[in-house]
Amino acid sequence: MSLIWSPSHMAVFAKVIDLNGFSAAARALGVPKAAVSRAIAELEAELGLQLMRRTTRRLSLTPAGEQLLPHCRAILAAATGPLVIPDLRPLRI
Repeated sequence: MSLIWSPSHMAVFAKVIDLNGFSAAARALGVPKAAVSRAIAELEAELGLQLMRRTTRRLSLTPAGEQLLPHCRAILAAATGPLVIPDLRPLRI
């Protein structure tokens, strides 16, 4: 298991769950469905855990997926939210 998880993979995971499907997530992200599937497979492989159960009609989270999802949503929100730059004041030397 790698200790370096890709924030982009985690954001894709959150999008898949939030939109309830790989195809919808791919459309929203503007990438091929295969890229979404690959990102989820790589994330699960890196973690050594299954994050969701898939059937032809439904996705459901595993306990590991339920624990990881809030963190993934936070990453997605940070990546897609407005950029906030604090009020910078000139340094006095």
